[in-house]
Amino acid sequence: MALQLLELPIQVSLKGYAAGGWWDNTGAPSNYLCLPEHPASSGKTYSSSYVNYIYGVEYETDFWKVHSHDEDAPCAVCASLSGSKMMMIPGRNKCYSGWTMQYHGYLGASRYNHKQNTEYVCVDHDPDFLNGGERQTDGALFYPVLFQCGALQCPPYVNNQAVDCVVCTK
Repeated sequence: MALQLLELPIQVSLKGYAAGGWWDNTGAPSNYLCLPEHPASSGKTYSSSYVNYIYGVEYETDFWKVHSHDEDAPCAVCASLSGSKMMMIPGRNKCYSGWTMQYHGYLGASRYNHKQNTEYVCVDHDPDFLNGGERQTDGALFYPVLFQCGALQCPPYVNNQAVDCVVCTK
């Protein structure tokens, strides 16, 4: 008897803490993660120099929102009831016809001259903050991403303009 997987119209969401590698570590992982609000752990510890680390993410400028500099960033992962396909579109603030907007904002990543490289993520246009943030503890950092003309054609793009983004489902 074969196991059959069913697609159910269930909204699954995970709220938690945005996390990533330290901004100045040459061996920092290249992606951000969403750590759960309520972790479940085996409690295993390890003492060695043969490890890597994970840190919370801070908004590193006031670009994101008034007084957002050094605020700690939360995160959420959701499965939409409106569709089974999801995409993030950089360079747009609205979805194409036939797609449903989940949220829009601005592209974020690590700073261009930091040793850590990260993936581009779409940070909500009105981001939330974690309680007790704005302590400048650093860790992984979100900076706004700007268009740079050259091999990137301007127009239609505008040099040094912040990159809008939208997350859409279908």
